Amino acid sequence: MTLELVHHDHSTAKAIRQTLIDVHAEVYADQKDDPFVQRFPWFVDHWGGNPGFTCVIGYEQGEPVGYPAALPRQPSVRRHAPHPARLNSAIRP
Repeated sequence: MTLELVHHDHSTAKAIRQTLIDVHAEVYADQKDDPFVQRFPWFVDHWGGNPGFTCVIGYEQGEPVGYPAALPRQPSVRRHAPHPARLNSAIRP
């Protein structure tokens, strides 16, 4: 099987919106009651509305099988805090 990779950006975000939502729903089907999973369409709209949005969708035999998506880091956005386990090990003598 051959994996086809298709790049998308802000200009095509609306066209791939449902594909991203459908793939996410399939991956997280066992967590469909989780509030984050339920709010995922909002995140897709938020990300896709950003001019720096980029995404690559992988297709196998014409069916989407996964994707990474990214946005450029905004200066006003804090970086994620370190994982608590790492933080605790860093401050322990």
